[in-house]
Amino acid sequence: MHKRVSFTDIALLKMRDHPGWTILASIGVVLPIYFFTVLHTSTRLSRFALLLPHGRTGTGHFVNLISLAGLVLTALGFWYTYLQLKYANDRIDTYRNFYNWIHKLFEEIEHEKSKEFYFYGSTILPGNISFDDPHEILWFKNEMNALFNREGKYAHVERSVVIVPQLEKYRDTYRYFEDTYVKSFGNKYRPPAAWRSFVHDKQVEAREFQKNLSTKHGGEKLTPMDHRYRDITNAYFFSNGNRVIYAKPLHYVNSPKVGDDLKVQTPHLVGLTSTDSATIHAFREHFREISGDSERDLLQSMYSKHLVSPRYVDAELKKAKITLGSSDVTCDHLAALDHDHFGGKEATDKFLTVCNVKPGNRVLDIGSGLGGPARYIAAHGNCEVVGIELQEDRYTWSVNVTRELEMDNTVSFILGDACQVEIPDRQFTHAVAFLSILHFAEKKLFLRTLGRRVVLDGLVYIEDYIRPRAYTPQENDRLSQVISCPGLLAGDEYRTALQDGGLRIRECCDTTQEWAVIAMKRVEQFEADRSRLIDVFGKDAFNNAQTFNTSVAALFAEKLISGIRIVAERKL
Repeated sequence: MHKRVSFTDIALLKMRDHPGWTILASIGVVLPIYFFTVLHTSTRLSRFALLLPHGRTGTGHFVNLISLAGLVLTALGFWYTYLQLKYANDRIDTYRNFYNWIHKLFEEIEHEKSKEFYFYGSTILPGNISFDDPHEILWFKNEMNALFNREGKYAHVERSVVIVPQLEKYRDTYRYFEDTYVKSFGNKYRPPAAWRSFVHDKQVEAREFQKNLSTKHGGEKLTPMDHRYRDITNAYFFSNGNRVIYAKPLHYVNSPKVGDDLKVQTPHLVGLTSTDSATIHAFREHFREISGDSERDLLQSMYSKHLVSPRYVDAELKKAKITLGSSDVTCDHLAALDHDHFGGKEATDKFLTVCNVKPGNRVLDIGSGLGGPARYIAAHGNCEVVGIELQEDRYTWSVNVTRELEMDNTVSFILGDACQVEIPDRQFTHAVAFLSILHFAEKKLFLRTLGRRVVLDGLVYIEDYIRPRAYTPQENDRLSQVISCPGLLAGDEYRTALQDGGLRIRECCDTTQEWAVIAMKRVEQFEADRSRLIDVFGKDAFNNAQTFNTSVAALFAEKLISGIRIVAERKL
């Protein structure tokens, strides 16, 4: 049984949800009464006004005017106090309060020039069923569109990530609203058919907005949520890098508006907001843990089509009758196979020559892949190398092969995301990245911090893809799916990000034509070796690999990607 509440209960609840209008209404009632009383101080009406002077003299009228001015200032003071208290409490207990803080977060992005935006939730439109304010929902849609399109006040934003349900799963998400309402109220407030129609309309609204947003998001990442994100399907999270908002709905059925009946129970949702650095860091790690799975899956999907893998190298070694662990086998015997980047061993030799790697140097290999370049650099530069690799199968193979070659005293590997792994500052004389940074979602942020990893006068050597021109949404999607490179940077953006991190560009050259030729030769080489590769790996694996190779060659041919080689020196 639901409690039948009085008009007073309803009024108090509305006053709690709308304190600003409550104060305005109070002022609107008091001011006219006071003003009317002041105008009639010369009549007997004034005798019923408390604390008002009743004289007929000019002094009395002057005092009345001063009193009126004091009351106006008091009212303004009340309103200013309300505005201050509105954001003084970090507790969230209503959708009204929740959206107040969302407004605040977007204002901070605009005025404080925050460069990041993160959001996850059970729907792309928080509260579009429970929150009975279509104006706020429309405002939120407009802000999200402007932010993802980098329009006007959000042109400075560099990183925006949204994790929401897949479009086909919205039906399951919104079914909860239908079932809960019908089970709780039946036909009491609104016929089940009418309620289901209402929920369906809200579901369509959210789906259509998400669909439109995902097709014009300017190269940033709108990540579909899947079964791994069940822990966040009933929560909302926002952050701009300087503030976090976290809220969890407690019920989803809006208060029925029939007579004086009102479903009075728990608040709509509970949550918190904070600008505390430790809290922001904790939530950021939580968000990265969630979004990182999607990034890793996208990269894994790409590499699953890439035949140059541990399995491929093992097969080629077996064919060449090379046995790891033999005293006469060195990293040079693997160099034709485990340097998985354009130019292979020759590109690694160029790094050694250009950067003048010497004995005693310490090199950081970012995105170390199969570990071939790391082992080759350590052997030919007589130095120590630390590699960071995200793909677990490649990391494991690298560690095992390095141990078999008895090079684990100079070469080591870290399994993890190079954007998140804690790397002490100024620990390396060199940092090298062969076609790995293109896969990072936070490219600019990573490049700005890369300079800190090397010592003063240390060198950074990068080979990577860049964007030759602005992309259409369809081209962005194609690049993300084919080579897992969300939001490629333009050449000047790349250089500026490195310079912002204290690096001075020593050399910058265009490698597009060189890599386009290599990409086409790779297609021809695989085609020439078709029969043997199908015998070893199967037809499906070969077709996937050749489709990938052809797609990369096409991207170069269509001038959708360019190549760049940068050598930079730390001077700050």
